[in-house]
Amino acid sequence: MKNTKLEFPQKEERDYWYWMVKQVIDVVPYGNILSEILSEYLPSSFERRKEKWFKEVANRLDELIAKDNNLINRLKNDEEFISLLLETTQRALRTHLDEQMNLYACILKNSILIDVSYYLKSIFVRYIEELHPVQILFMNYIYLNKDKLFQIDSFSDYYYLFEKDNNIIDLTIDNMWFFLMDLEKRGLIYVSNNLNPPELKVAKTFESFNVKCEDPILDQPYISINELGVIFLQMIKE
Repeated sequence: MKNTKLEFPQKEERDYWYWMVKQVIDVVPYGNILSEILSEYLPSSFERRKEKWFKEVANRLDELIAKDNNLINRLKNDEEFISLLLETTQRALRTHLDEQMNLYACILKNSILIDVSYYLKSIFVRYIEELHPVQILFMNYIYLNKDKLFQIDSFSDYYYLFEKDNNIIDLTIDNMWFFLMDLEKRGLIYVSNNLNPPELKVAKTFESFNVKCEDPILDQPYISINELGVIFLQMIKE
């Protein structure tokens, strides 16, 4: 009888890679003792989050692997990607908000496509947790509507237009100003010094401002999304 060697079917490399990613998600610490207590007493909730996060990551990696057969080999040895996977996983498992989890997955995917330093990527991951959804919508609105917003006469008119175009409920003008100032402090937008807060009454010539990405008119109040803000929007793009 001829000797025969049994050959067992091997897992595809992609399947092994996804198995490894899932192991990372399963073992990563949630970040604080409260989360560990919850994972013990509310295991079903955490299991649902882990499963949902794994699917978010796998779906986006599928898109990239389909276009680049060598991607898996590169990512397996990419310490920066593994660090970002661990960081986004910690934060994704701490949130019940689907939109936040989606943004973490987008950053993970785009970190492969966009040449940005790891430190900026890490800062952007933190911003996702800290920014209000209206602030991200606000930045996109500025970026995509430069021509439409060019002739606005006052901050209040801009506020009402933004609120109307985006069907936002319960956004006060004071909240809008707070969001604006917070984005400026984070370095994501420019706000000119002569753009006055809503409670200040000034001459109409000083109330008007432009929303532009390049070459703002310096003698007029203006809001401008800067280079860092544009990179942030690119990193969270679907």
